[in-house]
Amino acid sequence: FGSSVRVMAAAVEVRRKGEDAVWYCGAVRDVSADQNKSNITVDFGVASWPSRQVPAEQVRRPPLAVVSFVATVGEVVEVQLDSQDAPLAWVTGEVVAIEEWGAYYVRLMTSDCCIQGNRSAPALRLTSSRVLCQRECIRPVSGEPTLDIIPVEKEVLEIPKEMTSWIDGHLGLVEDIGASCELAVSSVVKRADGLRSVVLVGSVTFSSRGGGASRAARLLDIHLQRARELRDLQSTASRLQSELNARKHAVSNTVTESFVSDLAFLGWVVGPRGQRIARTERQRRVTVRVDGDTGMVEISGSSAPAVAGARTDLECFRTEVPLDTALADSALGHDREYLDELRTSYETHLRTLHYSREQACVEIEGNNHAMVPCLNAIEKRIASCRAADSEAGPKGSAIEGKSKGKGKSKGSRRLGRKGEGKAKGGHA
Repeated sequence: FGSSVRVMAAAVEVRRKGEDAVWYCGAVRDVSADQNKSNITVDFGVASWPSRQVPAEQVRRPPLAVVSFVATVGEVVEVQLDSQDAPLAWVTGEVVAIEEWGAYYVRLMTSDCCIQGNRSAPALRLTSSRVLCQRECIRPVSGEPTLDIIPVEKEVLEIPKEMTSWIDGHLGLVEDIGASCELAVSSVVKRADGLRSVVLVGSVTFSSRGGGASRAARLLDIHLQRARELRDLQSTASRLQSELNARKHAVSNTVTESFVSDLAFLGWVVGPRGQRIARTERQRRVTVRVDGDTGMVEISGSSAPAVAGARTDLECFRTEVPLDTALADSALGHDREYLDELRTSYETHLRTLHYSREQACVEIEGNNHAMVPCLNAIEKRIASCRAADSEAGPKGSAIEGKSKGKGKSKGSRRLGRKGEGKAKGGHA
């Protein structure tokens, strides 16, 4: 599985062949077994002692700590020794003296025979080696048996790449799950590709109930799922917070204008299927809200010119240009061709543009993009026709004079006066 990020496995003590009285401290990293024997991969934590496979009969569990242990002279104990070239070790020895200040003199022992079976105690003989140690560095002789971990139950859980940082920060959780399921191994290892794997190993030796590795894998998988959901929730919360901050900033810089539209004009303001409002929002980059009951139109945007432009696009007005019937044909054309030209030029901005003979006026409805130029164009046209009529004579009509010919201008003027009299009378 590559180099270990942190070994979180059951602590064990290992003896080498021929060193029955010396037990080196390590941690279980992996377990393998077949029908005849089982091997335990042990990590000693020392560069000069790389991880190695050790037969199960050379491995035992550490004994439970005895806090109130007090050794006496002549008692056989185990002494903790440390070395730069070897792992931490417990060596069997005999207490030969006790100093007044609490230190112990211990004569180390070695075995003169091999262990026969898991629970047999090796025969010991005295040596000339003596060490001076503190009280916390001695303990009673361990009675732990060597391990027999067949059968082996093993689970390997592959950690997704996006959860690598999470598992590295929750090594203690893996250790706690392994302890609660009585596993022999519960370790997180770093693979060559940089990903993480969790190795879970259980056996009947470590768990009387069995099934500990599969239970631990399920528990860890549940924690991974909850962590992934929490990560996604935090990501969503962060995104929503960013959007909220952006909206707050936008609202603080928002410019708003509103106007009340005549309900008769509201359909034109909205446009077919809302097309006029949608086009204005897209082009001006504003937001438009319309109240269909009151006719209130509210425009919001990030800049005053954009909001003002949108209001000009949507606000509809109505005006009338008085025009006598006698001048209507000359100013607008017999078939009102001039109005058709204006409609074509300002189609998207006009709601209504027509001449009312009954009212003797030109009715204009639309926004200011069309209202102002159409009004100016029609008034200019009317003024031009009146000026031409004045040049033809105080009692004649310019357009009629042109249509009848110069030789009949007097008669035309008389007809014009009669026509005007009829039109005015009809209007009255």
